[in-house]
Amino acid sequence: MLIEIMDSWPNILLAYATLSIVALAPGPTAMAIMGISMRQGRSAGFLFTAGCMSGAASWALMAGLGLSAWITTYAQGVIILKIIGGIYLLWMAYKSLRLAMSKANKLDQSAAVRASGDLYRRGLLLHLTNPKAILGWAAVITISQGESASIPVLVVTLLGCLLITNIIHFTYASLFASKAAMATYRRARRWIEGTLATVFGYAGYRLMTSA
Repeated sequence: MLIEIMDSWPNILLAYATLSIVALAPGPTAMAIMGISMRQGRSAGFLFTAGCMSGAASWALMAGLGLSAWITTYAQGVIILKIIGGIYLLWMAYKSLRLAMSKANKLDQSAAVRASGDLYRRGLLLHLTNPKAILGWAAVITISQGESASIPVLVVTLLGCLLITNIIHFTYASLFASKAAMATYRRARRWIEGTLATVFGYAGYRLMTSA
């Protein structure tokens, strides 16, 4: 087992590097984590991020079990995922647009408390409705496996990649929940929410039209 891992170590490191670049890129997941952390603070940001990372773990497990090949084989499954994901992103764009147009500049703490139980589910749905996620995990697995299929290499790859993506996204949540970031949000709320609405709207549009 150890020999297999050592022989595949260059490929595993390449998979880690690929996953790190993808996770660091400011896509819809990262942007959503940043927005919620600035808007509602660290606890809310961590709850939402935990939901996203649970979705990532689910896709990673599916890819590891070979279900990603089944999904990509049946194009209808990908189309359905794209439509659902696109609708969800458009809904997030609508929520951000409403915040951008609202006059209130302070967080309603009671509303934040009521919404806290919903944050994990929202993060989970965001990641589970992203068809690119499972394709990305499938690519990472393919890179690490090379020409052979090895269970130990697969496990090391998935665990390492999950650790990396968790570190990156929880770091985003922590950084953007800082006092400085939240103060910046209060001053530039309309611009920030408008930018988030644009990003989510464009991503949702692209996802649905690609279906």
